[in-house]
Amino acid sequence: MSAANQILNADQLFFINGQKLSGVSSLSLGYTNPLENSPVLGNAGFGFAMNGPVEGVVEFSRSLVYQDPILNFTGDSSFSGNFSYGNRAYSFESGYLTNYSVSCGVGDVPQVNARVSVWCGLTSGQSVSSEQVDDGLFIPSPKSISISGMDFDSNRVRSFNYSIDISRQPIYSLEGGKKAQAVNFISPINFSASVEMEIGASDMRNSYAYTESFSSDAVNITIKDRSLSTAISDFSVPNAQLVGETIQTSADGQPVKSLSFGGFLA
Repeated sequence: MSAANQILNADQLFFINGQKLSGVSSLSLGYTNPLENSPVLGNAGFGFAMNGPVEGVVEFSRSLVYQDPILNFTGDSSFSGNFSYGNRAYSFESGYLTNYSVSCGVGDVPQVNARVSVWCGLTSGQSVSSEQVDDGLFIPSPKSISISGMDFDSNRVRSFNYSIDISRQPIYSLEGGKKAQAVNFISPINFSASVEMEIGASDMRNSYAYTESFSSDAVNITIKDRSLSTAISDFSVPNAQLVGETIQTSADGQPVKSLSFGGFLA
């Protein structure tokens, strides 16, 4: 390939609702046609026919550099997307977030993975333009990640993983249109989180504590800036339940506690 035909990294941009999404490290856009080989009337042979709707899938990974705009689309709202590469583009009009996850630890850049379902079609089109967004990275330091809620309140979090799963149901017309006429949100949204933290002076719970008391509190995991005065990102587990707790230690280290939470939002 000649240098004139190469598409450089700087020429590859991903936009959500017209806003450039910064920190993208990988991106995949594609679709599959659900075809089956079946007899065709008036033909002695076989032919391909669609046995279901076309679904597009967009998946991307990125570094979390600011409050994530993708988290605004966990409900009924959809968003548009545009991948511009050189002077070409691949776009969708309405995408629906179906999975979102974050992994973060002290000394590492927070990483986000997202999966978007597209039932309106992926199409070639024109590239879009947007104002440049600050790409500065933030690496959490000790005490910049905290957990609060239920009876937890600590800024000694070493790392956490957080994910959201959202169920969607596309609705098609009786005429068998290629595009979904509507996309229903199916309740509830399911949340999960795992946190590793210094145990400090906190106690372990009794293993049967859940059977004795039920909590509907939210658990919040917060990433603060270097001054520890401003929250950069906040991740909530509503109606949180503690589903697992582990304590680990070694001869050359401090005891560490791992917590696992589940939650939902109807």
